[in-house]
Amino acid sequence: MLAGGIAMLQASALFAGASLDRGFLRLPVMEQAKSVLLQPLRVTKVSDQETVVAATFAVRRQQLFEAMTRPEHLMQWMGAAGMTLQDAHVDPHAGGSFRFVFQRQSGRAIEVRGAYRTFDPPRGFSYLESYDFSPLQIDVTTQLEDAGDETRFTQTLRYGSTRERDEDFEPVATSSREAYARLGRYLTQRAP
Repeated sequence: MLAGGIAMLQASALFAGASLDRGFLRLPVMEQAKSVLLQPLRVTKVSDQETVVAATFAVRRQQLFEAMTRPEHLMQWMGAAGMTLQDAHVDPHAGGSFRFVFQRQSGRAIEVRGAYRTFDPPRGFSYLESYDFSPLQIDVTTQLEDAGDETRFTQTLRYGSTRERDEDFEPVATSSREAYARLGRYLTQRAP
């Protein structure tokens, strides 16, 4: 649930009539030494229906996998501008599911859910993601490639149409940069 879900959370504020200050969504300037996220994070359109988010983290693959799939870690870093993760349920296996409940500053709750097609620790996972506030469904595949003391992260988001992909692209790019910067800072704090 990272890039697509957080983008949808931001977009849901617009559906609810809220306005978003574009400056508020910008990624804060970070010094390279303060995060294990090695820059730059790349967000690209790779086909008519796919967006790929890619980055390298200066942590071992198992540590990154756990930070992305275990509720006790997700509660520490996952969120979007103006929202906090209030509840995280993960049933970590192929055929299992996840459910994340975010709360806006207004108090309104937003739910993101998904069903795992694959769950292969620490190599990656795939799932179909859906939302309580939108009919959009995104097929997400996350791969973690071991590179010694670093891990290459690749997340592919597959949409039902080119229009859906194009409408979601900028929110995905913005929210991915924000979310993975937060993850990088969280992993940095946990570093021995």
